[in-house]
Amino acid sequence: MPNELGAGKPKAAKRSIMANFVKAGVLGVVFAIITVAAKNQLPAIFTEKLEVEAEFLDGISIINIGCYNVVGLPIGALLSYKFKLGIWNALLVEERINYMGMAQRSPKKVPN
Repeated sequence: MPNELGAGKPKAAKRSIMANFVKAGVLGVVFAIITVAAKNQLPAIFTEKLEVEAEFLDGISIINIGCYNVVGLPIGALLSYKFKLGIWNALLVEERINYMGMAQRSPKKVPN
């Protein structure tokens, strides 16, 4: 796409962007179908214990939402607009806080 814009071909750049959107959509649908079709087999890849505690997962989802919405977005805005450090630094901070929160909640303690 940048090559097309640099060459002064905006229609080709638009076509390139649309092709990428279509490709991303198709891949998203394919992987969603695979995930739904194999929902009973996928846990076996990650654990021998197929029963997952719902309370643990509820806690993890609350940690994820809290770290992103309460911590990640404000820090992202601050780092991006005030300090000109970019959104990626904010994502790194948010992910680290998220990791620490999940490590505290985990039945098996994960090293910080």
